[in-house]
Amino acid sequence: MIGRANFAALRLMEAANTARRRNTVTATAGTNASGADPRPSAAVNTARTRFTRSSPGHPLFGLDYATDQPPKLGDGGCCPTWADRRFHAAGSDLTMSMEPFSVEVEPQGAHGGIATLILDAPGKPVVVLDHALISRLEFTIKSLPAGLRGLVLASSSDRAFVAGADLKSIQEMNDAQLHDYLRFGSRVFGMLSQLPFPTAAAINGAALGGGLELAMHCDGLIGAPPAMRDGQPGKPYPVGLPEAGLGICPGWGGTSLFAARIEPADAIRRTASGSPLTFDDGVKAGLFDAVAADASSLRATAKAWVAGRNQGGRSRDGAPLLHAGRTEKAAAVVRAIDSVRSEVSASDAGRAVLAAVDAGVTKGWSACLEVEQRELVRLRSTAHAKELIAAFFAKSKK
Repeated sequence: MIGRANFAALRLMEAANTARRRNTVTATAGTNASGADPRPSAAVNTARTRFTRSSPGHPLFGLDYATDQPPKLGDGGCCPTWADRRFHAAGSDLTMSMEPFSVEVEPQGAHGGIATLILDAPGKPVVVLDHALISRLEFTIKSLPAGLRGLVLASSSDRAFVAGADLKSIQEMNDAQLHDYLRFGSRVFGMLSQLPFPTAAAINGAALGGGLELAMHCDGLIGAPPAMRDGQPGKPYPVGLPEAGLGICPGWGGTSLFAARIEPADAIRRTASGSPLTFDDGVKAGLFDAVAADASSLRATAKAWVAGRNQGGRSRDGAPLLHAGRTEKAAAVVRAIDSVRSEVSASDAGRAVLAAVDAGVTKGWSACLEVEQRELVRLRSTAHAKELIAAFFAKSKK
């Protein structure tokens, strides 16, 4: 039986001008470990929520519900603060209530202390990566209780893990906004890579573009066959980085992460051409660290994988556990770059992918991100990319 630390029950109020919605919500996970009243002081009563927590929050991120002043949950305007939940994306000024994703914690047994963070997208058939989802993910990670032994990142959708980034909203951003958004995503995804315990992404369906990049920031990828449909095996779902098919490139480290997960020459070719794997191909390529027998056992398989990792503490350096610049990966990736250079350099997107992988190997993780994000912002304004993206939107309307 799964014990819930269901942080989705914790709701933050919109602002003072939405007083009609200022209901106080109490979580059921216990009291603050410090014994202090974890609520914000009266000075921030404009957006007041009562937090009754079993711990002061994860110490890695310094979240302290016992302080008299509300903690900042972000910087640079990208992530809302306690009292002002304003999003500034694509020139909009949208105020909304911040609600963490549901988190389920196993109370005991072999998987005791392992949490499952469940991504959702209310009102949508699949989970799509956008500013709101990244903001909620940041808030949820910062709200994780202390004492966890591991984390599984899962999806509420039975059709997709995360179906990719919201291309429409990205296209509506100007260059400066897109740079900020990409840096924001990198910072939040990086929080997964800094957690001091093992992590795994439970992939139950399509994981494309930013969705796969998010998953690859976890230590392990755990896959499951597509769910049965009308008593028949489901169609194998895609897993990969399709951005180059639209004349652009990944922006959250995918060039380096993918090359460290499968044979690097194949990874570079696929990333440079925007050709995803199917689930079956991914299994053969060794993309997954474990594969569940079926969709219904995926989360249990992921928790078992996490439980089997070293539980003596994780040494983190700010970068994902697996990327092309790691010592054990770099030599093979350098050989792969040389072997495919002439093949993939024919396109602008292909050259951008090569430059990003090369930067990741020779200069490190941060350099890879810098190249990817610079090139993505540049490429999306080229005539070729504009034509491909317009055709994509036209096809999706049919």
